Amino acid sequence: MTSNSPWHWITWVSSVFGVIIVGYIIASAIPIFGSLISLIGALFVPITAIIPYAHMWLHDNWFGSSDRPVKTKLVAAWACLIIVVG
Repeated sequence: MTSNSPWHWITWVSSVFGVIIVGYIIASAIPIFGSLISLIGALFVPITAIIPYAHMWLHDNWFGSSDRPVKTKLVAAWACLIIVVG
């Protein structure tokens, strides 16, 4: 199963299509699934996808030197705004 063989590809493609079909059936069977996914996305995307990048930028670029150009200060303010809004 680890080599690039026809058996490997048949297994992989059938697994992917199987998961897609099961997901489609579940999404079709639950009437409020779209609203539920929207709520979950609104709650968890800022925590997992937006805020960490602003923290990482501050960690990489803000700490260290005390004399910073204006551009760095503006981007740091933008990162802080993203953290607060997120």
